[in-house]
Amino acid sequence: MRWFLALLLLSSCQPKEPGQDPPSPEPSSASPRAPSPPASPLDPAEVAALGLSPDGAKALQNLASARHFGGWAVGAAGSPTPPVIALRQLWKEPKAKEALAMVFTHGTPEGRLMALAGLFDADPPSFAAALAEARKMKGEVALMTSGCAPGGDMTPIAAIVDDPQAARLTGPDDDLAKWAARNPSASLAFDIAGGGYTAVMRPR
Repeated sequence: MRWFLALLLLSSCQPKEPGQDPPSPEPSSASPRAPSPPASPLDPAEVAALGLSPDGAKALQNLASARHFGGWAVGAAGSPTPPVIALRQLWKEPKAKEALAMVFTHGTPEGRLMALAGLFDADPPSFAAALAEARKMKGEVALMTSGCAPGGDMTPIAAIVDDPQAARLTGPDDDLAKWAARNPSASLAFDIAGGGYTAVMRPR
Protein backbone atom coordinates (compact mmCIF):
# COMPACT_ATOMS: atom_id res chain seq x y z
CA MET A 1 0.00 0.00 0.00
CA ARG A 2 2.87 2.38 0.82
CA TRP A 3 4.36 2.18 -2.66
CA PHE A 4 0.97 2.88 -4.17
CA LEU A 5 0.27 5.94 -2.04
CA ALA A 6 3.77 7.23 -2.66
CA LEU A 7 2.87 7.53 -6.34
CA LEU A 8 0.24 10.09 -5.36
CA LEU A 9 2.82 12.57 -4.04
CA LEU A 10 4.48 15.09 -6.30
CA SER A 11 8.27 15.32 -6.19
CA SER A 12 8.71 18.99 -7.04
CA CYS A 13 9.86 20.16 -3.57
CA GLN A 14 13.29 21.63 -3.97
CA PRO A 15 15.34 23.35 -1.26
CA LYS A 16 16.24 26.98 -1.82
CA GLU A 17 19.71 27.76 -3.06
CA PRO A 18 21.91 29.58 -0.54
CA GLY A 19 21.58 33.32 -0.80
CA GLN A 20 18.21 33.26 -2.52
CA ASP A 21 16.12 34.22 0.49
CA PRO A 22 14.40 37.60 0.04
CA PRO A 23 15.71 40.50 2.12
CA SER A 24 14.12 40.95 5.51
CA PRO A 25 11.49 43.70 5.63
CA GLU A 26 12.24 46.89 7.49
CA PRO A 27 11.06 46.77 11.10
CA SER A 28 7.71 48.39 11.69
CA SER A 29 6.49 50.13 14.78
CA ALA A 30 3.08 48.47 14.43
CA SER A 31 2.77 44.78 15.25
CA PRO A 32 1.16 42.87 12.35
CA ARG A 33 -2.12 41.20 13.14
CA ALA A 34 -2.63 37.53 12.47
CA PRO A 35 -5.48 36.90 10.03
CA SER A 36 -8.73 36.08 11.74
CA PRO A 37 -10.04 32.54 11.20
CA PRO A 38 -13.17 32.36 9.06
CA ALA A 39 -16.39 32.48 11.03
CA SER A 40 -18.21 29.18 11.29
CA PRO A 41 -21.57 29.02 9.51
CA LEU A 42 -22.91 26.56 12.09
CA ASP A 43 -25.30 27.30 14.94
CA PRO A 44 -23.40 26.73 18.22
CA ALA A 45 -26.54 25.33 19.84
CA GLU A 46 -26.96 22.74 17.09
CA VAL A 47 -23.29 21.80 17.37
CA ALA A 48 -23.62 21.35 21.13
CA ALA A 49 -26.71 19.18 20.68
CA LEU A 50 -24.66 16.60 18.78
CA GLY A 51 -22.71 15.78 21.92
CA LEU A 52 -19.35 15.58 20.17
CA SER A 53 -16.06 15.44 22.02
CA PRO A 54 -14.27 18.80 22.43
CA ASP A 55 -11.93 17.87 19.59
CA GLY A 56 -14.89 16.73 17.50
CA ALA A 57 -16.79 19.99 18.05
CA LYS A 58 -13.73 22.00 17.02
CA ALA A 59 -13.24 19.80 13.97
CA LEU A 60 -16.88 20.27 12.99
CA GLN A 61 -16.56 24.05 13.05
CA ASN A 62 -13.27 23.92 11.14
CA LEU A 63 -14.64 21.65 8.44
CA ALA A 64 -17.74 23.78 7.98
CA SER A 65 -15.49 26.82 7.43
CA ALA A 66 -13.11 25.14 4.95
CA ARG A 67 -11.72 27.34 2.20
CA HIS A 68 -10.33 24.55 0.02
CA PHE A 69 -11.11 20.93 -0.79
CA GLY A 70 -8.58 18.17 -0.16
CA GLY A 71 -4.93 18.55 0.77
CA TRP A 72 -4.08 15.16 2.21
CA ALA A 73 -0.28 15.36 1.79
CA VAL A 74 0.99 18.90 1.27
CA GLY A 75 4.46 20.38 1.62
CA ALA A 76 7.85 18.74 1.94
CA ALA A 77 6.64 16.73 4.94
CA GLY A 78 3.48 15.54 3.19
CA SER A 79 1.24 16.87 5.97
CA PRO A 80 -2.56 16.99 5.82
CA THR A 81 -4.27 20.38 5.70
CA PRO A 82 -6.67 21.51 8.48
CA PRO A 83 -9.84 20.38 6.63
CA VAL A 84 -8.41 16.87 6.21
CA ILE A 85 -7.36 16.79 9.87
CA ALA A 86 -10.88 17.88 10.81
CA LEU A 87 -12.47 15.20 8.63
CA ARG A 88 -10.30 12.49 10.18
CA GLN A 89 -11.31 13.64 13.64
CA LEU A 90 -15.01 13.57 12.76
CA TRP A 91 -14.70 10.03 11.43
CA LYS A 92 -13.76 9.01 14.99
CA GLU A 93 -16.92 10.48 16.49
CA PRO A 94 -19.92 8.23 17.33
CA LYS A 95 -22.14 10.76 15.54
CA ALA A 96 -19.92 11.19 12.51
CA LYS A 97 -22.88 10.77 10.17
CA GLU A 98 -24.89 13.51 11.83
CA ALA A 99 -21.90 15.85 12.06
CA LEU A 100 -21.00 15.44 8.40
CA ALA A 101 -24.63 15.86 7.37
CA MET A 102 -24.71 19.17 9.26
CA VAL A 103 -21.62 20.41 7.43
CA PHE A 104 -23.04 19.29 4.09
CA THR A 105 -26.19 21.30 4.77
CA HIS A 106 -24.69 24.46 6.26
CA GLY A 107 -20.98 24.58 5.39
CA THR A 108 -19.02 26.52 2.80
CA PRO A 109 -18.95 24.93 -0.67
CA GLU A 110 -15.52 23.50 0.16
CA GLY A 111 -16.75 22.23 3.51
CA ARG A 112 -19.81 20.67 1.90
CA LEU A 113 -17.62 18.74 -0.53
CA MET A 114 -15.34 17.58 2.29
CA ALA A 115 -18.38 16.40 4.24
CA LEU A 116 -19.70 14.59 1.19
CA ALA A 117 -16.40 12.73 0.84
CA GLY A 118 -16.61 11.85 4.52
CA LEU A 119 -20.10 10.41 4.18
CA PHE A 120 -18.81 7.85 1.66
CA ASP A 121 -17.27 6.01 4.63
CA ALA A 122 -19.45 7.25 7.49
CA ASP A 123 -22.84 6.34 6.02
CA PRO A 124 -23.23 5.12 2.42
CA PRO A 125 -27.04 5.69 2.27
CA SER A 126 -26.61 9.30 3.41
CA PHE A 127 -23.77 9.66 0.91
CA ALA A 128 -25.99 8.56 -1.97
CA ALA A 129 -28.66 11.12 -1.07
CA ALA A 130 -26.12 13.92 -0.57
CA LEU A 131 -24.37 13.05 -3.83
CA ALA A 132 -27.58 13.73 -5.74
CA GLU A 133 -27.69 17.19 -4.17
CA ALA A 134 -23.99 17.84 -4.77
CA ARG A 135 -24.42 17.18 -8.47
CA LYS A 136 -26.56 20.33 -8.56
CA MET A 137 -23.82 22.54 -7.08
CA LYS A 138 -22.31 25.19 -9.35
CA GLY A 139 -19.10 27.18 -9.41
CA GLU A 140 -15.48 26.44 -8.59
CA VAL A 141 -13.49 25.74 -5.44
CA ALA A 142 -9.78 25.59 -4.63
CA LEU A 143 -8.61 21.99 -4.99
CA MET A 144 -5.52 20.90 -3.09
CA THR A 145 -4.21 17.43 -3.88
CA SER A 146 -0.69 16.48 -2.82
CA GLY A 147 2.82 17.81 -3.23
CA CYS A 148 4.42 21.12 -2.46
CA ALA A 149 2.04 23.71 -3.87
CA PRO A 150 0.97 26.00 -0.99
CA GLY A 151 -2.32 26.94 -2.63
CA GLY A 152 -4.96 25.22 -4.67
CA ASP A 153 -6.11 25.24 -8.27
CA MET A 154 -9.59 26.58 -8.91
CA THR A 155 -11.54 23.59 -10.19
CA PRO A 156 -15.18 23.19 -11.25
CA ILE A 157 -17.23 21.56 -8.51
CA ALA A 158 -18.77 19.23 -11.09
CA ALA A 159 -15.34 17.80 -11.94
CA ILE A 160 -14.55 17.14 -8.28
CA VAL A 161 -17.90 15.51 -7.60
CA ASP A 162 -18.18 13.28 -10.64
CA ASP A 163 -15.49 12.31 -13.15
CA PRO A 164 -16.45 9.44 -15.48
CA GLN A 165 -12.78 8.44 -15.75
CA ALA A 166 -12.19 8.26 -11.99
CA ALA A 167 -11.64 5.17 -9.86
CA ARG A 168 -14.80 3.51 -8.57
CA LEU A 169 -14.55 1.97 -5.12
CA THR A 170 -17.24 -0.45 -3.99
CA GLY A 171 -17.65 1.04 -0.51
CA PRO A 172 -15.93 1.91 2.77
CA ASP A 173 -13.99 -1.40 2.85
CA ASP A 174 -12.47 -0.87 -0.59
CA ASP A 175 -9.32 1.14 -1.27
CA LEU A 176 -7.19 2.36 -4.14
CA ALA A 177 -4.69 -0.49 -3.94
CA LYS A 178 -7.48 -3.02 -4.39
CA TRP A 179 -8.96 -0.96 -7.20
CA ALA A 180 -5.57 -0.83 -8.95
CA ALA A 181 -5.25 -4.60 -8.65
CA ARG A 182 -8.66 -4.98 -10.30
CA ASN A 183 -7.82 -2.46 -13.01
CA PRO A 184 -4.11 -2.87 -13.75
CA SER A 185 -4.20 -1.00 -17.05
CA ALA A 186 -6.42 1.89 -15.95
CA SER A 187 -5.16 5.41 -15.28
CA LEU A 188 -5.73 6.66 -11.76
CA ALA A 189 -8.07 9.62 -11.36
CA PHE A 190 -10.14 10.76 -8.39
CA ASP A 191 -13.61 12.10 -7.75
CA ILE A 192 -16.00 12.08 -4.80
CA ALA A 193 -18.68 9.90 -6.39
CA GLY A 194 -16.32 6.94 -6.76
CA GLY A 195 -14.71 7.32 -3.34
CA GLY A 196 -11.24 8.16 -4.61
CA TYR A 197 -10.93 11.41 -2.69
CA THR A 198 -12.29 9.68 0.39
CA ALA A 199 -9.64 6.98 0.12
CA VAL A 200 -6.69 9.36 -0.01
CA MET A 201 -8.01 11.40 2.93
CA ARG A 202 -8.41 8.39 5.23
CA PRO A 203 -6.03 8.22 8.23
CA ARG A 204 -2.78 6.41 7.57
